Amino acid sequence: MATKQYGPFGVVGAEVVTGIQVQAGDIVRTVSEGLVDFGGAILGGGAPILNADGDSWSTPGSYPAPSLRKNSLICKVGVRWYQGGTDKTFTPSESGEIILRTNDDNPGDNSRGWTVNLYVTPVGDPPVIPPVVPPVVPPVVPPVGQSGSGHAGCSCSCCCANQAIVAQVAMTAITAITAMGQRHD
Repeated sequence: MATKQYGPFGVVGAEVVTGIQVQAGDIVRTVSEGLVDFGGAILGGGAPILNADGDSWSTPGSYPAPSLRKNSLICKVGVRWYQGGTDKTFTPSESGEIILRTNDDNPGDNSRGWTVNLYVTPVGDPPVIPPVVPPVVPPVVPPVGQSGSGHAGCSCSCCCANQAIVAQVAMTAITAITAMGQRHD
């Protein structure tokens, strides 16, 4: 599958329109660095300063995505928000543009910021599977003075049967390689 990288995008507060269109079922990975100062501190103390994973406090209903982590990176595709973070993956259920933002009900007082890179792997791209080529086994040549069997005049099952198998594998490999050379894609 051909994964494409997009970014970096700076996310501090309000929505960041990425211009990246994804299809339902694509795999989207967010990788983020940095810290957002969520403001709202009284006399410089008490403001959360967090990475894109946010915090584990209960998210108020007034936030854009109350079911996702508070003060974290969130990603919107269509009408649904998905959890982003320092290294998170999601699969959108509908097609649309990726929108990034903080899960915060007052993004205007935020400072600093996250640097976000997105990695998108399209759904339906067939994986590249290399052809299986059987090993080429050279034919066994008996030493001078011996017949084609395991030893002179031999008809035992161990040597003679093994040589027959080796010869059959060699012919199958030669046939497969010849057929591959004649194929046109």
